[in-house]
Amino acid sequence: MNNKILNLILIFTVGCSFSQNKDFKYFDKNWQETIKDKAFFYRIMPSKKIDNLVLIEDFYINKTPQFQGYSLESDENSHVGDIVWYDENGFDSSVYQYYNVSAPVLTYYYPNGKKLRTVEYKKGKKDGFTILYHQDGTVLMKGKYLEGKPVEGDFEDISTWDDYRRNESEVETDSTIDADPVVVSSVEVITKDSPVEVTTMPKKKTAKKIVKQKIFWINSKQVAQEKWYDPENYRMYPYKQMNYDVNGKLLQSIDKSGFEEYGNRISNGIFYCYYLQNKFAVAIK
Repeated sequence: MNNKILNLILIFTVGCSFSQNKDFKYFDKNWQETIKDKAFFYRIMPSKKIDNLVLIEDFYINKTPQFQGYSLESDENSHVGDIVWYDENGFDSSVYQYYNVSAPVLTYYYPNGKKLRTVEYKKGKKDGFTILYHQDGTVLMKGKYLEGKPVEGDFEDISTWDDYRRNESEVETDSTIDADPVVVSSVEVITKDSPVEVTTMPKKKTAKKIVKQKIFWINSKQVAQEKWYDPENYRMYPYKQMNYDVNGKLLQSIDKSGFEEYGNRISNGIFYCYYLQNKFAVAIK
């Protein structure tokens, strides 16, 4: 990996938790608690709390992020909400989403402690608004979920939009998870003596809703990649994609004809793959 990419990582992680008045818990390579001189990892203490949850923020000893995610306070291996592991270079390694019946809103943070993302939940799944923030506090993008599915707005990731992992110790205590919605209809009973009046109402034209998946360049408000989806299409295949360099120059624009007819793969264009940190693009692979 070249020095330019490593420098970008250092710029992003510099001034993280060490700049704050925090304590740390140190671990060896086997995640056994140890002293600082023998540590491979450290954890910010005390952990942030929401209801019965704690936000675990682990780092490699060189200050590179290693893990962030919520867990039950009673069991740190029982994950809740979105969790992410990072490799030794600070790039996203594994990202998963778990059911959350503990808190209506989960908040995530940049390594320096500033607010990164808020996610609303209902009955275990994402339901409501998910908001991504720039480090200066402004909103980068906002998307709306309904029963775990993106229905309108901008999102960081929709490839696993209905892929929730179970936290058995939490799910078993809440019967609302995966419960089928109850549909209540109102029926008017008409007898043979009842007057019947049929009125045809003109249909209102509604604006077509669009779901966009966006990747921003790190430490920037510039989009690196943008994909467009039709939320009414069950399979959520993209029909438009645009890629930009760090300065905002358009690198390519693909319409529906550039994708496979039934799939997400590009059939006529360039597939861009990025080094990601917290789903921000650091560099093109």
